[in-house]
Amino acid sequence: MLGSLLIALRIPPVFGFLAFLISNVAWIIYARRKGLRGLLTQQVFFVGTSLLGLWNWLVGPWVLG
Repeated sequence: MLGSLLIALRIPPVFGFLAFLISNVAWIIYARRKGLRGLLTQQVFFVGTSLLGLWNWLVGPWVLG
């Protein structure tokens, strides 16, 4: 919920994507411990979207100028 709120606010979206990434990692740890393969698969995909968001809003502009 924090990631969604941060992206909806008029602040740099990078903070929302960081919150999503932290949440995704926590869910991955939980899913692995409980053997929940569907949740694990979903969260691995969401890590990709969080990293893509971070690339578009932070890393890409910094690296590419």
